[in-house]
Amino acid sequence: MTVANEDLDRRRSLYDPALNALHRACADRLLHQLSAPAPATAPVAEHVRQWLEHAAFEGAGPEGPAKELDLSVRTLRRALHAEGTSWRALLDTARHGRAGRLLETTPLPLDRIAPLVGLSGATALVRAFTRWEGTPPGAYRGLHRTAAPDRDGAGSG
Repeated sequence: MTVANEDLDRRRSLYDPALNALHRACADRLLHQLSAPAPATAPVAEHVRQWLEHAAFEGAGPEGPAKELDLSVRTLRRALHAEGTSWRALLDTARHGRAGRLLETTPLPLDRIAPLVGLSGATALVRAFTRWEGTPPGAYRGLHRTAAPDRDGAGSG
């Protein structure tokens, strides 16, 4: 690029109000875009809950949903903490839900249900389920199995 000497020597205005206004508007718009909250997306915890709905709990760790969300495990944990929950709490809730559904809908013995919810055995399932529900899984199953026939019988008589 070549510039003539007379152009370099020409006196220029240091302040151009129109150009300044244009630059100011552009800078304000960029600053607003940078400081605006991210577009509304489902919370990370909701993505993890959905992932856990279909996951095999044996060996399930935060790596699965983190990879699906294109996050590091550390970032996933931070995001969950910011939303007021944790990987452990979401996993425990998912195990609870799945154990309850299996007890209500299947005749599977406890030692077969335990690995399906990611627990080591029937003893671990009994402890966890009693903590969740305040009643052991056998009693829970009995209540939910007998409740359905009673309702049907009450309607027919």
